[in-house]
Amino acid sequence: MHALGLTILLAAGVVPNAQVGVRLAGEARAPDAFATAPGGPGGELTVTPSIDTWLQGDRFRLRLGYSLEMGWQTEALQPTPDLLHEGRLTYTTRLSPRLELSASAWGRAGTETWLLSLTQSPTTVDLLPQVGRIQVAAATGSAGLRYRTSPTQTISLTLGYDASGGLDTPSRAVLPLYYGPTGRLAIRQRIGPLDEVGGNVTASHTELSIGSAYDLLGLAGVWRHDLGPRTRIVPLVGVVVARDARVLDVLPPANLYPQANVDIEHRFVFSDSELAVVGRVWLGPAVNRIDGTLESRAGLSASVAWRLGRRFTAGLGTDEIWVLARNPLVDGGLQSVAARAAWTLATGMRIETGLRFYSQQLPTRSQLPVLLQDGWAVTVGFVATIGTEPTPPRDRERDDRRRLGSEQ
Repeated sequence: MHALGLTILLAAGVVPNAQVGVRLAGEARAPDAFATAPGGPGGELTVTPSIDTWLQGDRFRLRLGYSLEMGWQTEALQPTPDLLHEGRLTYTTRLSPRLELSASAWGRAGTETWLLSLTQSPTTVDLLPQVGRIQVAAATGSAGLRYRTSPTQTISLTLGYDASGGLDTPSRAVLPLYYGPTGRLAIRQRIGPLDEVGGNVTASHTELSIGSAYDLLGLAGVWRHDLGPRTRIVPLVGVVVARDARVLDVLPPANLYPQANVDIEHRFVFSDSELAVVGRVWLGPAVNRIDGTLESRAGLSASVAWRLGRRFTAGLGTDEIWVLARNPLVDGGLQSVAARAAWTLATGMRIETGLRFYSQQLPTRSQLPVLLQDGWAVTVGFVATIGTEPTPPRDRERDDRRRLGSEQ
């Protein structure tokens, strides 16, 4: 029966593939970042088996995946591990030379060990962390249509839904539940071989289990310009209208937030290696998932990725996020610098290493105004897989453009 089903798929031009793998990783981190016993660093061991399957035809591609992450933390002092189940789905198909449909879904649920609160010792002024296990979940899904009205213009519509947070009441006291739908309408117009302009209309409704709810409507213009064959810059400027969804007035008060992004990318290509430099500066509103407030945030991110041959890759990145407030100007934030490297030993076997330094100042819902953390983390992992991911279907965009051009 299985052989008959495989024969039918192959006869219909559908190629099935599968990949099975496991990842073993160990992490050591700074004592003050997450430790119950003073003087020693914390640590974690994770084992993550996974399986991915693909069904691929002439004009479609479907991927289904599942993984189970088992983690043992030295701070938890519990023999049973944290378990996180993860599922993923992606689907793309070209319905016609003009129309493309895509859908994706991702979900994760299980237990995590968290730093629940900070308490003061009766005999000292040092702040001692308390560790606890909570039930968490996160899921996101989206479906979109992309329609090419002409060889130089496309219109796309995407609808989605996001949810994340604690599953039960004690867990939501630590990590409130965050959920709501999102939508995006975009138009892009190529005005030359090096330039593309467009506009975005975005809308979202966000609710938190602690009682906060917001409606956001955004309008932005974007311009993509190729400075050269390997350099691209993409600025975006817009405005976001936000209102408190709990206010039931006919015309509830609304606030305006500026929105701006600037992305730049450059690639250096050598005979046996490639170096990619990516940077981004952004400004816009965001909902604080801890205390439920709507904040104006700014950020800066930069990364460098290096690929040497087919076996070695390395990267260095930094992220800076600031929460903008009236007094003081900057109230809380996150700064981190991370380095990573991966070396392929043989087909299906890879070693991964990472080093991260971070400093964060996060608002809390306890009696303490903020939670300060500064520390480092070192990770070493080994990945083994059986099977390979299939090559995506041949991109027919050039053929479709030629066909559409003859239709115009």
